[in-house]
Amino acid sequence: MGTVSELCASSFQAFLCPSVAAKAVPSDLTPEECQELENIRRRKQELLADIQVEKKKANKDVQEHRRWQNRNVWID
Repeated sequence: MGTVSELCASSFQAFLCPSVAAKAVPSDLTPEECQELENIRRRKQELLADIQVEKKKANKDVQEHRRWQNRNVWID
């Protein structure tokens, strides 16, 4: 267990940035830096989700291309 001041600082940080508080956050961040870190992490998750969508689209396109290639092999 930490000191009272450490506990207060931790509680204050959790109050300011609840979604970031559960993750490793340097204790010397200002509230603005804490908010920026939260924004960066949120944006990262959005981009990772976008990447998954694009991967699925690419896989679908590859499968469709292969189907067309297979059809053309039998026609030629």
